[in-house]
Amino acid sequence: MNTIVPLTSYHQSLKPEKLTELRGRALDGLIDEELRYQEAVRTNVRVAGAEIEQALARARKGYRDEQEFEKARRASGATLPEIRASILRALMMQRVSEESVGAKCRVTEADAAAFYRENTPRFLLPEQLRVSLITIGVDRSAGPPEWKRARQKARDLARRIAAGASFDAIAREHSSDESRLKGGDLGFVHRGQLIEEFERALKDVTPGHVTPVVQTIFGFHLLRLAEIRRTASAAPGK
Repeated sequence: MNTIVPLTSYHQSLKPEKLTELRGRALDGLIDEELRYQEAVRTNVRVAGAEIEQALARARKGYRDEQEFEKARRASGATLPEIRASILRALMMQRVSEESVGAKCRVTEADAAAFYRENTPRFLLPEQLRVSLITIGVDRSAGPPEWKRARQKARDLARRIAAGASFDAIAREHSSDESRLKGGDLGFVHRGQLIEEFERALKDVTPGHVTPVVQTIFGFHLLRLAEIRRTASAAPGK
């Protein structure tokens, strides 16, 4: 449940009714997961050990090296057997979902092509940005001295990056955002998906460059624009 609320809170202050809505959605999601898992157990869904190891290997590739993976694992408090058990559960639920959808939907290539022709605008992919982030976080209750120190630190880091220092390395060492584990990499995001301050800062930045220091209610930030994917059409089968 907490995986939904903190992420949304990062982008905006939540009203009580919105918080209630999100918690309800999270609870519904947990119930749905449990029902799918129970169905997988009831129907004796089997997952090969090789599939679990392949999924674990893909998860490891999300980290720079084995040491970084182990650091993240220890921070989460999960053991490798627990991670494998979690992967097994997820694969079992995925198998149930796939079989359920497959049984209900039998769509021919001709059907898909016809739907695409009639609804082409719905398949336009918006422009995407690959962004990396460094955050020097400041508690909202902090006084002017703390904000001043954080601003100065962000400016110092910006100067180091401008002088040739690695953005990734500085993010890993100094950023307070969870993305530091991946060198600040947020992956691809759509235009308009980030908070307003970030959108404004990235508006005139070209790939390979870093924004000036950006201030938000969360602290001070530096953003690097790595790549832009222009608006494109996602044709069936792509």
